[in-house]
Amino acid sequence: AVGASSTLTVAVVDFADTRAAPLATTATHGTVTVALPPSLTAISPTGGPGRGGTLVTLSGSNFQGGASVTLGGRAATQVSVTDATSLTARTPPHSRTVADVNGNGSVTAVDALCVLRQVAALPEVPNCPVSALQTAVDVAVANPDGLSATLANGFTYQHADVNGSGNVTAVDALCVLRQVAALPATDACPAPAAASAPAPGAAVLQGPSAPVGKSGTQGGRRADG
Repeated sequence: AVGASSTLTVAVVDFADTRAAPLATTATHGTVTVALPPSLTAISPTGGPGRGGTLVTLSGSNFQGGASVTLGGRAATQVSVTDATSLTARTPPHSRTVADVNGNGSVTAVDALCVLRQVAALPEVPNCPVSALQTAVDVAVANPDGLSATLANGFTYQHADVNGSGNVTAVDALCVLRQVAALPATDACPAPAAASAPAPGAAVLQGPSAPVGKSGTQGGRRADG
């Protein structure tokens, strides 16, 4: 059963005189059940678009049925525990507004320019800092018994992948411009999903960014969210 290995039962016994007959007589005085904390060792894939919706597989041990998952303190959806060592979930949107590629708090035509500069692998400029392209966040699994495990900087949101296709292309720049002009969503430029709120009682944990791992993108680090 899911989570069957997440508890350890210890018997408390008295042993007879082991010199004459080793372990010949024992008396059990009761058992103590100890909950084992989960461990989180890997996530796949390790990155996805800032709009969320990436199906990820988490690997570890002692996962229990009913476990919850957060990324950067925000609750994942469709969490399904396969067994005590594996579960799947869909990433929530990052707290930053979709299409705010340069991370300045608003969506403008400059963000479209930043996408095109990333596609062309051009050097950064003040309005398109490399550090704004992505954000790494902690991934956490919490069992119903309250025990949890965290994989620091386990998932990296790619903010220039505006339409969530898995690649950064000129279409993402077009999606930015459509959002600026308040045009209707299309198949190529779907409407952003509503950002999920932080999980109840959870602090928003967010680590530094890691280099962009896509072809034709620029590496960089981001210290803030």
